[in-house]
Amino acid sequence: MGNTFDPKETNIMERPTLGDGINASQPLSRLCWLIQSGEEARKVYSYIVESCANLTGVLTSAIYLPVDKKTLQQELIAQTANFIPQGQTEESHTIKNLNQSGYYQNESYYYFDIVCVGVNIGALVVKTKRQL
Repeated sequence: MGNTFDPKETNIMERPTLGDGINASQPLSRLCWLIQSGEEARKVYSYIVESCANLTGVLTSAIYLPVDKKTLQQELIAQTANFIPQGQTEESHTIKNLNQSGYYQNESYYYFDIVCVGVNIGALVVKTKRQL
């Protein structure tokens, strides 16, 4: 009669390993694998900031996301070990609209929007040795 649904039967989904066509040396491939395999969000955020910090000219990086839906206040979610937040003023931790070149710059810190469904929800921050 074909396939019937048995609510007592457990379906097991196999996740690909890094050896199954995913190149671990490619940061984007590794990031996609982390997301597709259902890794917890903090691991994904940590991987993103570590990958950014490994880019040429980048000293350190971090991710800020909203504290809650009702405010523009953000909290530090992930950072590299040597990241020092820029100032402790209210302004340095609120969402900013970026310039037309796609980032907000304050001294050697660059703030890039994190956008979800067309809305700016946070920032990826990188500190560099020289101007981008």
